[in-house]
Amino acid sequence: MMGDAMAGAPGHTPRRQHGKPNFDSFENSLRLLVPPALSTIRSRIDIEGLRSRWGSVVVATSNVNTTAFRRAGRELRGIASFAQVDGTSIPPDLADDLGATAVAMWASATTPQRMPIRFNGSLDPLAEAELHRFIRVHAQPLLQNYSWDLKSRLEG
Repeated sequence: MMGDAMAGAPGHTPRRQHGKPNFDSFENSLRLLVPPALSTIRSRIDIEGLRSRWGSVVVATSNVNTTAFRRAGRELRGIASFAQVDGTSIPPDLADDLGATAVAMWASATTPQRMPIRFNGSLDPLAEAELHRFIRVHAQPLLQNYSWDLKSRLEG
């Protein structure tokens, strides 16, 4: 809401608000800025779509605790995109990459032909601290020029 430019001038009466704020429009605009913490995927095509938009993608099967996985997605938003397989059966094109119960990561610096990196930590209950470290380490490119603006990201 903008202030009145003439506020405080002698003889000026302030303008009143004539319309009500449109909260639905505000929420729709906000959804465009903040991506969902946890997406749902059904095939490898969905993973490729997430990789083209966000870079690194972390995928979990439906057996992984959704609440803990979503919490990790919220805390690591901007580093990787998080997705969970829809339904109880794993699509055939993802069965080789994910296995029966798994969390796997497709890093942004890898080529599309490379296999995903599987998370070997505890899944029941989900070891969130280990998962955070796993994602932070594997989201970084293997080789990059160091500069002072990277210091806070790499040491944080």
